[in-house]
Amino acid sequence: MRICFLTPYHASWTKQEISILEELGHVVYPLYIVEYGKARRFPYIRFVSGLYGYIKMLVKSIPYCFKSDLIYCWFVFPTGVFGVLVGKLLRKKVILNAVGCDVAYVPMINYGDPAIWYFRPFISWALKNATEVIAVSKESARWAMTWGGKRADVIYEGIDTEKFKPSGAREHREERKEYVLLSVSSLAKGDVVRKDFDTLLKALSLVVKVFPNVKLVIVGEKGSAYPVLNQTAKSLKIENNVVFKGLVSLPRLIRLYNECDVFVLPSLHEGFPTVCAEAQACEKPVVTTNVSSMPEVVKNAESGVLVNLRSPEELANAVLELLKDEGARLRMGRLGRKLVRNNFSRDVRRRKLAELFESVGYV
Repeated sequence: MRICFLTPYHASWTKQEISILEELGHVVYPLYIVEYGKARRFPYIRFVSGLYGYIKMLVKSIPYCFKSDLIYCWFVFPTGVFGVLVGKLLRKKVILNAVGCDVAYVPMINYGDPAIWYFRPFISWALKNATEVIAVSKESARWAMTWGGKRADVIYEGIDTEKFKPSGAREHREERKEYVLLSVSSLAKGDVVRKDFDTLLKALSLVVKVFPNVKLVIVGEKGSAYPVLNQTAKSLKIENNVVFKGLVSLPRLIRLYNECDVFVLPSLHEGFPTVCAEAQACEKPVVTTNVSSMPEVVKNAESGVLVNLRSPEELANAVLELLKDEGARLRMGRLGRKLVRNNFSRDVRRRKLAELFESVGYV
């Protein structure tokens, strides 16, 4: 089957999805909508630049959509609205993949695109008129149906468990008698607010009182919130316990997963907590919040610990209990990897996509 794959931008997940579709024997024509909108001739006029991008996308996509059997849209908004419109014009089947920020909008934590409110009628129309709607979690499926989707089948994002796996790095690290916590996120202001790093640093200040040698390693691009976080660490007198690694390569990220004792992510909302799943695939226990899609991926008292929102004390206590109990860390780590392999692996996503295509007559 020939698939026209519409996505906002190049990313690891879209690259993997294209690879999976090709492994299933399909010919894929990827088109990246945001690239067309970044027209340098309109650098200061966002609306004009975006409109230019859509027009250019339309012109470029029509030939590929003509010769394709299916239009597959990664993100319901904006690519899904565009894809369903083109699908209607060309009488092509369309699949929408709801990721999270494309359908969820939680302004109090700066999650989602504000334009969702303005384009809600178009989003609802796209969800109702797509051939199939799938979502990367039950949480994202719930949001898709909130906006008017009749149904959204859950096909979880797939972790490559051949890459994300235990390597034995922890044993080497333990020779230094140092506890390491890990968290992964861009340090852009919106991401830091949503990941609730303020609570994370306050919790660390409590953990340090029991384990003065603990280190919190934060991986992610040093965006606009980095100076604020740095200052917060200094005000809490834990600047020597926090290490900002910035962006790292994939092999280095996997190494850091393996070197940590506990992965911590006190997010206020996630469409799918990818980094939690990656940490579990590396056999690491996860401490995260009991909201949105986190309980789908992290099983409380089995592969990690779920805590309430914005509670530094509860977060610190969960971390401390794990640092004190190596047996619990090892047990949760093994269960976490098993959980990911059985439910959130790349192989599982490939199988479910194949079943979806077969069930609706795409193959």
